[in-house]
Amino acid sequence: MSDEAASTCPPVPAAELGALEGVYELMGHRRSAEACDMEGESVLGLDTERLFVIVQGDLLGSRMGVLQSCSELAECRAKVAFLRDQGPDPSRGVPELQHLLLCGSDAPSALVAREILVGSGFEGTCDVAVTETTATRAADGALRLESRTFAWQKPLIDDGCSYDHREKPADAACSALEVVEARLVSAL
Repeated sequence: MSDEAASTCPPVPAAELGALEGVYELMGHRRSAEACDMEGESVLGLDTERLFVIVQGDLLGSRMGVLQSCSELAECRAKVAFLRDQGPDPSRGVPELQHLLLCGSDAPSALVAREILVGSGFEGTCDVAVTETTATRAADGALRLESRTFAWQKPLIDDGCSYDHREKPADAACSALEVVEARLVSAL
């Protein structure tokens, strides 16, 4: 996520992040690559890292939640210590599941991550895809991650592609939905 994307959303409240911190176990994982009106088929059997952590971090002085998957409880606890001490480390490999929860939400006990992909398309167009993931924790500790992807094309400008958070078309349809359900294994 770009610094610009992080600056266009409400800050992460400490109380909301504290409510989400913990080690979780995947209980359900569904994906629909065509639309967002149904959660799609289960892909849980494809996940090899069945646990993940959410821990408080810092990005350029702003509070955020770091979500990263792990394989076993001992690895998760080590990951929590590392993330708290040093933050995300790209040299440690890419986890199966990861998000930077940089935005607050209007919903209680919820945080939002945004991923923005921009690239050159065909015949003078730019392909833009914005994925918004909302992490919500219920009172019983169950966590739900709901990722919605919106994709559209726009004209190429001066031989380049860029994205401004204000330019998402009102009619941009949701083109993919991914839902992860997890249970709290251990508080931090």
